[in-house]
Amino acid sequence: MLRQIWRALEQAPVDVKHPFRTPVLGTGSGNACGLRTVVLRKAEYARRTLICYSDYRAPKIRQLQQNSEVRWLFYRSDELVQIIAGGSASIHHVDQVAREAWETTPSEHRMNYASPCAPGSEIEEPSSAVLENQPASNRDVFEDAFSNFAVIVTSVQSLDFLKLDAPGHLRARFVWNGSVVKSCWLSP
Repeated sequence: MLRQIWRALEQAPVDVKHPFRTPVLGTGSGNACGLRTVVLRKAEYARRTLICYSDYRAPKIRQLQQNSEVRWLFYRSDELVQIIAGGSASIHHVDQVAREAWETTPSEHRMNYASPCAPGSEIEEPSSAVLENQPASNRDVFEDAFSNFAVIVTSVQSLDFLKLDAPGHLRARFVWNGSVVKSCWLSP
């Protein structure tokens, strides 16, 4: 079961129609929590990692700097399967990990990080957040945009799997202590 879960997670970043490609990432700091849909960029069973990208100026980055514990929620409505992955996230900003991810990001996606406004900023009108009159190949724009780019890498420490099914639901938990995994069935 664990291998099947990770196989599905690893497939999601390469299949744009895979339901696990756009999970919900949950962060928390103080008395607040944040939930947002992200694009799963990479999942790796061997390293137990989940990776997404963010604008470094986004509120989730500040939350992660205060509390690195995160939850990822994956859901497949066609199979009635829910997976919650928990772990500790690290932020890579203007480092080798970020640079390697940036270099493989298509030009049109790099422009998402070129906005003069931080995500969530109040603006006069929607066009205020758009960088105007810049060709998608402008190297200077890309270098400025790279300073706004961050890679979030989660080291997965637990997985909770739930499959809704009649006459009975199926639920299991996997928890890692170093390289040792403890698994158990749970009451749904």
